[in-house]
Amino acid sequence: MVNRHDIHPDASAACLLQQMCQYDGVLRQYNPGAEFFSAGPVAQYFGYVESGSLKQVAYGEDASEHVINLAFKGQLIADFPFSLLGLKSKTSMIAETPCVISCLPTSELDSILDSDPMLRDIIMATGDTLFPNIYKLYNDLQSKSPGQRYDELVKAHPDLDAMFRLKDIASYLNITVRHLTRLRQHR
Repeated sequence: MVNRHDIHPDASAACLLQQMCQYDGVLRQYNPGAEFFSAGPVAQYFGYVESGSLKQVAYGEDASEHVINLAFKGQLIADFPFSLLGLKSKTSMIAETPCVISCLPTSELDSILDSDPMLRDIIMATGDTLFPNIYKLYNDLQSKSPGQRYDELVKAHPDLDAMFRLKDIASYLNITVRHLTRLRQHR
């Protein structure tokens, strides 16, 4: 168990959760297609991606997948804050490549946070900083062209095409596969 007395007082909420996942959790492997959490039930784990890549999908009324987030090595993944509140997930987090994830059961995290109200307040108050990629995606969708978003994504993850199918990348960028193909041809 992480000794929270040994944690630097200026450590971020993300750093604290990462340490809890790595030291209080267990390493689990996920094959491509396996769900870290599923739409419907309450998510069972908070996780820190040690290796691999995942996509987070929301489902349309016709059950079509819409990729709303991509997760890579070194990122926290969770259905935050809904799993801590006991609420059912509205999305699924699905492994795209073989993944190793440090998994901390939500129930265990909840117990840790119940025993340390100050830590709970820090994590709940700074939740938006735990998963900044969601905010960045929304901001980028409003302020950048698809070409700019694609270029930034490839710059940050040069092996993107090896990790995700074109249709998932296009969905994440909120464009068609045809548009993505044109962007890739002009690079």
